[in-house]
Amino acid sequence: MTTSPFDGYVATLGKVSSTCLVVEDRNRYSVPCELAGQIVGIRVYSDHLDFAVHDTMVASHSRTVQPNVATPYY
Repeated sequence: MTTSPFDGYVATLGKVSSTCLVVEDRNRYSVPCELAGQIVGIRVYSDHLDFAVHDTMVASHSRTVQPNVATPYY
């Protein structure tokens, strides 16, 4: 039997603001500006977050554990 590593994450959705930010757990993460107003999928891992649209990853950020912090670069 072939095994693969466990891909443990929490999946959620977020709306991209007009300033190209997505709020997750009281923090703001940037995504490409052409996604403003759209819903993106978020995979929350223990150390980072991945943002995707239609199964295509559009941004990835290290996870911020302090509340109310913006991460401006995708």
